[in-house]
Amino acid sequence: MAAAALRAQLNAHIAGMYTECVVDEDMFEELREEGTAVEVSRLFINDAHEIIDDIHTLMSVRPPSISPSALGLWY
Repeated sequence: MAAAALRAQLNAHIAGMYTECVVDEDMFEELREEGTAVEVSRLFINDAHEIIDDIHTLMSVRPPSISPSALGLWY
């Protein structure tokens, strides 16, 4: 399900790039021939994987407990 949503978002983004004349079919063909698109995708996926791992690690760390007296809540 998430993959389908990402695919739809990517397709919408590419369609917008065509509409705004940011890219054309010749440019995408050049990227395919040179393997640039594959390399950029690979780098993005690897970076995203590392970022997600870092987020997972940070979310796994239990925050220190703070006593009410440390916050000055006890009179």
